[in-house]
Amino acid sequence: MKVKAVLIAALSVLCLTACGNSDSSSGAEGIVTIQTTTAPADSSSAAETTASSTTAATTKETTKATTKETKKTTKATTKATTKAATKAATKETTEQQTSAQEVVTQAPPITKATEQQTQAQTVNTTVETTKAPEPAGPDLSTFRGKAMVNYKGFIFGTGENINDIKSKLGKESAPMSEAPNCYTGETSPIYYYEGLEIETTYAGRIFAVRMGNSLTYPGTNVQTASGIKIGDPESTLTSTFGDPVEKDDYGMREFRDGGLFVTAFVFDGAVDTIQIIDVKARSPIDE
Repeated sequence: MKVKAVLIAALSVLCLTACGNSDSSSGAEGIVTIQTTTAPADSSSAAETTASSTTAATTKETTKATTKETKKTTKATTKATTKAATKAATKETTEQQTSAQEVVTQAPPITKATEQQTQAQTVNTTVETTKAPEPAGPDLSTFRGKAMVNYKGFIFGTGENINDIKSKLGKESAPMSEAPNCYTGETSPIYYYEGLEIETTYAGRIFAVRMGNSLTYPGTNVQTASGIKIGDPESTLTSTFGDPVEKDDYGMREFRDGGLFVTAFVFDGAVDTIQIIDVKARSPIDE
């Protein structure tokens, strides 16, 4: 367009020159014509520039909006993807944990070694839990069983060792002393308890026991294993040991079975003192 305007202006100058019209006014008009002719060219260029600016602005806005929408879409897509991935991972982890627990809770296979170990444990448990049988009580169907002593609930007899039972007899009424036995005449250790005297060999074997109210330290918490107590009627002696093998007018009643003697003293029809002597236990043999 600019080239065309220049050509038109040049032709106009040539025409004015040929006609001999070279005054200033005509020149001015020619100049005006040139300026007037070039105006559309400037307007068109400005329009194109404006259009270009508008297009650029529109493109920028469109790009900005598109970018914003893309970010929003990307963010939403990422969030959804992350949530789905997390859920899937959690489910997989839970399944793995459940599988692991199932594996752990499954009983291990029973092998021969396992059975042997179980049997050994059972045997050990049986040995640990099985208690030793309680010692049998006195055989009250025998003379010796009936002649055993019950002192405050603890039962013992001649032939036992004093050192094995002292802790169960409790507190002594007096320290041990030595005195001659009225039956053998020999000196022996004597242990004193309430209503009870125990005579032993020097090795500690019990060979004589006396119980009753006429002792140095009287007491009533003692009786024979068969139940004869101090103060019982004389009839309890005969019903337990039978008829005495010896007796006198002073109340002595003696019962015997081999070398085991039970001698009771009865006053006013009641048992006052009982003495049990085991001749075999007195013997130093086997000590």
